[in-house]
Amino acid sequence: MDDMIQGTEHEYTLYSDKLNPRGVDPHRLALDVLWRSNLGAEGEFLRNGSRAYFDVGHLEIATSEALSPQELVAYEKAGDRMVDTVRLKLEEAHGVKIDAYKNNTDPDGVSYGSHENYCVPRDVDFPDEYLHKLAPHLVSRMIYTGAGDFIDHQYVLSPCAYLTSQLVSGGNLSNTGVLHTRDEPHADPERFRRLHVIIGDALMAEPAILLRHFTTQGILQAIHAGLIEDPPELASPLEDMWHNVEHYEPDQWSFATKGGDEITPMQIQRYYLEKVEQLVETPEEQDAFDRWEAVLDEFEGDVDTDELGKSVEWVARLNEIERQKDRKGHEEFVEMAAAKQYSELHTNRGLYWRREREGLTERVVTDSQVKKAMEKPPHTRATARTELLTTYEVTTADWSEVRVLTEDGGTERLRLMDPYDPELEV
Repeated sequence: MDDMIQGTEHEYTLYSDKLNPRGVDPHRLALDVLWRSNLGAEGEFLRNGSRAYFDVGHLEIATSEALSPQELVAYEKAGDRMVDTVRLKLEEAHGVKIDAYKNNTDPDGVSYGSHENYCVPRDVDFPDEYLHKLAPHLVSRMIYTGAGDFIDHQYVLSPCAYLTSQLVSGGNLSNTGVLHTRDEPHADPERFRRLHVIIGDALMAEPAILLRHFTTQGILQAIHAGLIEDPPELASPLEDMWHNVEHYEPDQWSFATKGGDEITPMQIQRYYLEKVEQLVETPEEQDAFDRWEAVLDEFEGDVDTDELGKSVEWVARLNEIERQKDRKGHEEFVEMAAAKQYSELHTNRGLYWRREREGLTERVVTDSQVKKAMEKPPHTRATARTELLTTYEVTTADWSEVRVLTEDGGTERLRLMDPYDPELEV
């Protein structure tokens, strides 16, 4: 597959039963520590090319412009590590316990975002062609991209899918849609579109993050290559998606087609699997493709929850909830607490990290790759932007534009309109 600029945005939750009741917001404290640390570059930007900022009550990190799903995994996990690093510094500075979570809902049912961004060509008709050729993937991929969580006192495969209210929308705070129409390319608008996908969950497991991006990138490139011509036509994709994410038994999942037939999400995914196979070239791509196929095989066969839990987050979270219930009882608060504790970033408190140590979840990147991703930007526009931010006196900075002070006391606007170009020309 060709390189494709992609990234994610995650709103993290930080809470302290000592600080929050006193009106002290750990999110703002953590951001200040992060910006001032050796991980910071200038303003909201970090040295690894990512951006950290305050958004609707949360600390949010938008990853730098990665070129592949594998690289994206490293930069997303780097964001997780950075949040936990500043959380630890706050605990040491204030002498209180602070919890940090990467999830999408709080115990009161309030939701917050985990978004994906893909840089796509302008020459594909939007939104109609994406609605026809991509939406069936987005509403059916939840079987392996869902994070799982409790909403309305029931376990759902994907909290964000469960709370998605329409097929196409222009907002992301309310009335969220499967396809998002806001046109903010952060690049040359004549060449690029930023496909903003807001129907995704916050994932801890590396294989799940990899699958989310590999499958979506592959399908987007297959659309552009003219390989997606006859995707399944779904009669009620939104309603069926809501039904599917409320059930964690594969034999209860189904979509109605416009022709009046029933089709499973696995069958929809296999349609795309066959098309994307034609684009697979490298060993890394073959590994991700094989993971995709293996997950579908598992769901269509005798489901092994231990095996699926190594790659599929909602299965892993459900496995941990059952383990905690067996140890502590079957009360509802135990289920809710385990669901949240799975996503805790503290490596000794989070249930995800316990699973990783026990070999119950797989890795797709190494610790050294994540450490490098914390410190250095990818070889994309992020490299050029970071060089500007760390070399010159900057007045304002955005993804595609930086203003620097000149020797005569004025300012110069430097535009970075090609997200693939790592070279800086001043």
